[in-house]
Amino acid sequence: MMVEFKLNNIEEEKANAFMEKHKACRPKKNNDMFQQFAPYSYIFTPTGISVGVKIVCPYCGKEKDITDYDCW
Repeated sequence: MMVEFKLNNIEEEKANAFMEKHKACRPKKNNDMFQQFAPYSYIFTPTGISVGVKIVCPYCGKEKDITDYDCW
């Protein structure tokens, strides 16, 4: 069984704002391509009501809840 999680438009906007803010965390000079362009992680937490979403910066480790609670 395959489970698929998707961001809605509000969550996508919040994720993009988070990534823009965390561009400064990216190493300036690094020959390791993964470290220079590491992917952001998403944590999806299914609940009885809907699905919570967090995004995690791969460089500094900070995370932010980007869940659109208005659609719950």
